[in-house]
Amino acid sequence: MNEKSPVFKDQNLLAEITKITAGLVYVSETDAEVQPFTGGAVANDDVTSALTAIDDREPVEEIDPANFFSRLTALQAWFGAAEKKRAERFARLQRFIEENLRGMKVLKVGRVQKTIYAIGISPGNNLLGVKMDAVET
Repeated sequence: MNEKSPVFKDQNLLAEITKITAGLVYVSETDAEVQPFTGGAVANDDVTSALTAIDDREPVEEIDPANFFSRLTALQAWFGAAEKKRAERFARLQRFIEENLRGMKVLKVGRVQKTIYAIGISPGNNLLGVKMDAVET
């Protein structure tokens, strides 16, 4: 497999996402690790349809990526070292997805127990990004 092939690029992107998310925690009513996510091929650049073919729970809510990540990356005066580092890591993750994947979306799937996906389309035309579990009441 050569370095220019889409499959090779996808594998490298997934490896980098794995590094960025190692030990990264999404805080909601329950804390959950941020996990690398890869899905199937995307037809017509339709990220939402491709995801709902994998996770068919209802409802699916699309969140503005900038708004979603702003809550995770904003530095607060009361932050200690751990909170600052987590915010910086989420900012790095956001930049990585925006710079390397096209059609980035943030989708919340489910009702109270939700899975949140921050995903886009890879060079190999597959879903790629991260997922995290959340409880929202």
